Amino acid sequence: YSLLTKPFVGKKVSAKDIKREDIAGLALFSGAGCNVVALPGPDGALLVDGGLAVNSALLLKAVHGGLGTRRIDTLVNTHWHPEQTGLNEAVAKGSGTIIGHEVTRLYAGRKVRSPLFDGVIEPLPESARATKTTYDQVAFDFAGEAVQCGHLPGAHTGGDMYVYFPKRNVIVVGGPVGSDR
Repeated sequence: YSLLTKPFVGKKVSAKDIKREDIAGLALFSGAGCNVVALPGPDGALLVDGGLAVNSALLLKAVHGGLGTRRIDTLVNTHWHPEQTGLNEAVAKGSGTIIGHEVTRLYAGRKVRSPLFDGVIEPLPESARATKTTYDQVAFDFAGEAVQCGHLPGAHTGGDMYVYFPKRNVIVVGGPVGSDR
């Protein structure tokens, strides 16, 4: 393959690389490709982002072991990059709901060449794309707790979303904010 046609895979990690931390009663899992925020519920877990696909089995094991859950009920993709959408296929196979911005659903459905990645980002299967989308905002209850999601226009990919947990005063934004910016 040339650099332009080699599919993007990402860095594979080991189980010891995935760490769990408590943030205001939410679980933060790091090391699988991006920060993944989790909230357990009676029907499974709510996750914000899903790490890289190459690390999905290890991340699922860490999430289920750390939260005592058996499935992912809801996954919110803060944007369409592979570090955020790596669990989409597993969540879809487990009949979970995937929430994202409409731009994220569209990009996840096509081959993308990007200067940010070495190679091509392949489309996700249709079943692994967001099943619930918005152009603006969406709010729902999860495990008796309000969750608010909204568009961050012009932030990172054109389809970036924030996820806000008002009870915990925690906002998750994916790619637009980092420790270095």
